[in-house]
Amino acid sequence: MYANGFGVEQDTEQAIEWYTLSADAGNVFGIIKLAELYEEGEIVEQDDLKALKWYRRASNADYRIDFKKREIILNRVRKKAIMLYQGDDVEKNHPRARELFEESAQWHAKGRMWCALFYATGECDFPKDEEEAKKMAIGSFESIKKEAESNVIESQYLLGMAYYHGLGVNYSWDKAKEYFERAATNDYALAQQALDDLY
Repeated sequence: MYANGFGVEQDTEQAIEWYTLSADAGNVFGIIKLAELYEEGEIVEQDDLKALKWYRRASNADYRIDFKKREIILNRVRKKAIMLYQGDDVEKNHPRARELFEESAQWHAKGRMWCALFYATGECDFPKDEEEAKKMAIGSFESIKKEAESNVIESQYLLGMAYYHGLGVNYSWDKAKEYFERAATNDYALAQQALDDLY
């Protein structure tokens, strides 16, 4: 009612308050509505991280989330996290990037591999923790490798990093170089930087 002004004056704050109360009471409609509002930026500021958190809550309530929609949001979240990590067209913000990577890790092998990489290197506001890095990488490696072989550029870079840091696989300079080159051929800047760092 409040979101659209049906029978009452439109009031976005009231709408969000009622959807939140509904969601907090476990109502799947309220949870999904909040996820969609944050995803689309309709009556609230667009925020993919909040959208993902609400969608995750919906999936925990046995609501089936459209796979394609989820992948689109996850890709946006990871791209934003990478931009904040690198300071690419935005000011570097490692705490926010970490938050986005960690949410992505709840859903996807790429997100888990990014977190594994940062735990291994102690970058992007992650503490250096080799045990956590290996734990996260082991469950992600096969999926990343399959995507890399299917020419998913981000996965080629991540697979190169996995070989370089021994994440979920034995260290291999040659394999790391091979996958960095494959990603760099497609103008993936992080892979180009990784190749420079190898020499």
